[in-house]
Amino acid sequence: MLAVRGLKLRSCCSCGSRTSVTAGTLFDRRRSPLTVWFTACWMFAAQKDGVSALSLQRALEMGTYQSIFKIFTTAAAMEKGLGINSILDTPQSVRLPASFGHGGCNDGSGDYCVKNYNNSYNSQYSVTQALAKSPNTAFVKLIASTGVTPTVDMAVKLGLRSYATQPAAPGGKVSIADAFKSGNQASFTLGPVPVDPVELSNVAATLSSGGMWCPPTPIDSITDANGKPVPVNSPPCEQVVPPGLANTLTNALSQDHVAGGTASGAADTVGWNLPMSSKTGTTEREYSSAFLGFTNTLAAANLVFDDSNTPSGICTAPLRSCSAANLTGGAEPGQTWFATMKPIIDSFGPVALPPTDPKYLDGSGAGTVPNLVGIAATDAVKQLTELGYQVTQTSQANGSVRGTVVGQSITGPAVTGAYVTVYVSTGVLPPTPNIPFNGGQQTIQVPIPGVPPIVLPPGVIVLG
Repeated sequence: MLAVRGLKLRSCCSCGSRTSVTAGTLFDRRRSPLTVWFTACWMFAAQKDGVSALSLQRALEMGTYQSIFKIFTTAAAMEKGLGINSILDTPQSVRLPASFGHGGCNDGSGDYCVKNYNNSYNSQYSVTQALAKSPNTAFVKLIASTGVTPTVDMAVKLGLRSYATQPAAPGGKVSIADAFKSGNQASFTLGPVPVDPVELSNVAATLSSGGMWCPPTPIDSITDANGKPVPVNSPPCEQVVPPGLANTLTNALSQDHVAGGTASGAADTVGWNLPMSSKTGTTEREYSSAFLGFTNTLAAANLVFDDSNTPSGICTAPLRSCSAANLTGGAEPGQTWFATMKPIIDSFGPVALPPTDPKYLDGSGAGTVPNLVGIAATDAVKQLTELGYQVTQTSQANGSVRGTVVGQSITGPAVTGAYVTVYVSTGVLPPTPNIPFNGGQQTIQVPIPGVPPIVLPPGVIVLG
């Protein structure tokens, strides 16, 4: 067999017929590369109970808007009383119990683990700063306390209406929204599923219209042959969130393009000097990046991704597939938005940010989750419930007295009704890992409730 130059075919030396290695298989004439198919096959084989379509989309990073979904988490938390001046903790990594989904921990625990894009983040940010800096861990913690269901409902209300009807799996009966809610998947805050860019643009239009959702349409008006207007039947507009919430969130999103924000470099490329609101998004392996931007007059969303038969990470300046991928939403996606809007923005009237509402600046329903480590789980649940929080319990292998709290998902400021997970001791230490000693390179993992295990270097002695 001889390879045919320029084509992924093989030619027979004897008869000259051409074929491909996938001919006659289920991979024949498929646009997705074999690496994607093989990864999907491995996921199906490796999971005892199979794998959902949502998990596949998240793992393969196919056409997603990633961090832009942090807008929905923030809006849902604000509806519960969070203020944009509230402070969010930003650890380098976060571990949530398996009740919030699973993946990313790489320790076989079944928990859900998330880390930040890099190590450059501060330990705390205000909500406004967090939207500009976009640390993953702050928003994963926020959706865990706010709740997956209200966050998904907020996304649908603001404009992702197809999520309420579009099946999560081909031919399925469960919608994307219901799949996330029933699975309590905290990954929703990181935008793991594809989005219609028109719907996403309409989310921005809803916020810029004071929380008034209107059906997107390309039709401005219709007239008959005599020049008389013809009525256009369309769904009515809806006030989906209070104007004060929408206006204050719009202001919180207005720092992304200024110095220190993820889109500041893109704004500088065209000398942008007008107020606007925006959010960037980038997949973990830089397979795609996105930008959502809006003013009080215009809104648009765009996505950059590799649509070749062998998609991979993308490099910037110029856009290209590469091994050392570095594309972010603040690069070409953001540059495209600013370059498009700059020449036309003045044609649609004055550009200004709306007034903020004091109710949503410092928050109206914020409380404090006390540190309950060391007390009986029954007492901890009672205290948290009386304070208005929703509590779940997770057993944790630990040598403390059985039934006592050894960790919790939240301490300090939290919105009323927040979800709090308490880790309860089983009274039994986890088994000591039987790690073979190999030339002095032995390491030990120490499990810590609510956070990734600590890995101790060779030579460290653990006293128990």
